Amino acid sequence: MATFAERLKFLRTDRELTRHALSNLIGISHSSINMYERGEREPGLETLEIIADYFNVDMDYLLGRQDVPRRIDLSQMTPRNSTSDTTNLFNLTKHEHNVISSYRNHPEMQPAVDKLLGVTEESHYLMPVAAHNDNQDDDQLEKMQRDLDKL
Repeated sequence: MATFAERLKFLRTDRELTRHALSNLIGISHSSINMYERGEREPGLETLEIIADYFNVDMDYLLGRQDVPRRIDLSQMTPRNSTSDTTNLFNLTKHEHNVISSYRNHPEMQPAVDKLLGVTEESHYLMPVAAHNDNQDDDQLEKMQRDLDKL
């Protein structure tokens, strides 16, 4: 099982944040984050909540008591205020962003991905086809389709 220090460092570096940047974002001193990541100090409950909320993970995941971070239920999420840009509603990792972008840019592959993930038929409402990218490599798409068909 991972420790809190390992999880915090992983989450921070996965988002390509420096300790100083994370410190500014969540209002915790740079030295505290440094000590947390070195395992020299453990945060209190309030600080754990702040960190867990920022990274959108359960505190059990953050503490190393479970290996799966909390799943985001998009249907329950609303913008923090009505004038905000909803693209910054979630803190996605670079990999998550790439996966979502690929999903949107290849609507012809979405049914196969949905089937693989066990997503219900309503999934076609989640990602607009308007995000489709017309500059696609047909060979790459055919290879992806063959790979998905094998599954």
